[in-house]
Amino acid sequence: MKTVPVLTQLLPMIGAVRGSGAYNVVVQRQAPVLAERLRVAANDDRFVVTPLMEALGRLAAAEEFEEQQIAMAETLELADTLLGAISNGSVETAQRIAPTVSDLVKRLQKSVGDIRDVYSPGVAVIKQIRADAAELSVMVDSEIIEGRRDEDHAIIAAQIFDEADRLQSDDYAVRERMTMALVRDVARLAA
Repeated sequence: MKTVPVLTQLLPMIGAVRGSGAYNVVVQRQAPVLAERLRVAANDDRFVVTPLMEALGRLAAAEEFEEQQIAMAETLELADTLLGAISNGSVETAQRIAPTVSDLVKRLQKSVGDIRDVYSPGVAVIKQIRADAAELSVMVDSEIIEGRRDEDHAIIAAQIFDEADRLQSDDYAVRERMTMALVRDVARLAA
């Protein structure tokens, strides 16, 4: 559960600022940061936190003392309610639709195409490519069991995962070779 630590940080911070009785620029600047941390954590936990995200947006946009106090009160109430719902197990969860092999192939083609000519791609992009390649390998294996694909596809998917794993290397030449191999093998699987 990644959402609970974010909420337990958010509640006392905003509560202390609200009790100060003065307009606070820091909370206005920190609200988008907290909102992003909450979005990432809730996405990982699959919690629906849209009302709290909107309240944090209003807190970030608050320009006057009264407006900020109202936004803080609303944020505190929603965060406390969400924390209670999590502890009760009654929090609303989002259902994710599992991607298909063709969705993963398209996503990999786009991601690999984006980093193809980049000297030092971002760590998050490389990790996402590796995660997509791992999911692709599992999906292809499950389709083999169902009889919709053959062993050649499993070999190609395993190669794609191996290349994506090696893409994390610090050596530019290795990354370049693996990127070219990924482009080739993803195209082979797409065909």
